[in-house]
Formats: sequence, structure tokens, C-alpha cells
Amino acid sequence: MTKESLMKVFTPKYHAIYPVFEKSAENLVKTSGKLKLLFNTTDSSERKTIILELGKNEREGNRIADEMYSIVNSLIINPFDREDINKLFNRMNDLLHYINQIGKMTELMKTDVFVPVFNDLSGILSEASDELAMNIKRLKKINDSKKAITEGCKSVNRLEKKAEEVFYDGATGLFSSSEGDMICIAMKKKTMETFLKCFDQINDITEAIRTILIKAS
Repeated sequence: MTKESLMKVFTPKYHAIYPVFEKSAENLVKTSGKLKLLFNTTDSSERKTIILELGKNEREGNRIADEMYSIVNSLIINPFDREDINKLFNRMNDLLHYINQIGKMTELMKTDVFVPVFNDLSGILSEASDELAMNIKRLKKINDSKKAITEGCKSVNRLEKKAEEVFYDGATGLFSSSEGDMICIAMKKKTMETFLKCFDQINDITEAIRTILIKAS
């Protein structure tokens, strides 16, 4: 075996993971954007289309995660800790799952009436997802992007706090407007709880990114 051949064998090939990070980030942005759109339209046929697309996005997220696991497990040298990458993608999949659940519950509510708190929370969720996506893409050049990643994490934390305020401010009016419809009340309650789960996952994703950043320092 020549010296050049040996170099090829031992040269890190972890550059293959970065396009997968990109795909995962873009899928998250699309999914959260569709959820926001769902709460900004009263067209029933458009709502059904969006809800179906949310399911497709969740499945795409699972496929992307499987691709990442396959690449990471095949590498001798990884740019980041395997456990940290695994945590990041698991939490991303959980977030996509909860977003898809919200879509399904919206369909069960069978209402064309705007629910302000859902509209507000989906908007904040979309903003936070955009910030997370940018940070995930920045991992490709982590040494040059440490300050930007840190600021991005702070922005996500601010959005989480904003979502908490919106949640508690909107909860009272949300349930008092259900006019005794127990099914509608139950679905609204479940939807609110699932929004909270989304923001829990966003917090966990942020912490996973911070952990990767700290270890790279």
C-alpha cells in the first residue's frame, strides 16, 4: 500500500455528516413553518393538506436521523461526540413528532375559528426553529462560529420565555371560550400541553448544541 493510500484510509471523512445536519435543519424549518401556516388559514382543504405534510416531514426527519446514525457509526473519527450527535437528533425527532401531533389534534377539533394563543405559540415555535436551524448549520464551521452559536442559543432561550408568557396569558381565555364543549376543551388542553412539550424539546436541542460547543472549545 502506498503512502497516499494509507493517508486516504486514515484521513477523517466526517465531512459527510455536514450535509445531513443541513437537511435536518431545513426539514425543521419547513415543519415549524407549516404548523404556523396551519394556524393562519381557515380553509379546510388547505388545513388537511398541511396536516398530511406535517406527517411526511416527521417521517423525513426519521429518515435523516437514520442516515446520520449510519454515517456516524461507520466513522473511525467523528468531529463531535457520538452521544451528543445522538441526543441532538433524538430531540429533533421528538420535536417533529410533537409538531405532527399538534396538527392531528387540530384536525380533531374540527374548527375553522382562529385560536389566538395557538397562532402566537406556533409563530414563536417557528422563530425558535429558525434559530436552531442556523445553529445546526453553523456546526460545520464551529471554531469560527462559537460567538454566533452562543448568541443563537440565547435568542432561543428568550423565545422560550416569551412562549411561556404567551401560554399562561392565553390559557384562561382559551378554555373560557369553549362554551361547555368537553371534546373541544379536551383537545385544546392536549394541544396546549403538546406545545409545552415542543418547547421542552427546543430547550433540550439548545442544550445539546451548547454541549457540542463546550467540548469543541
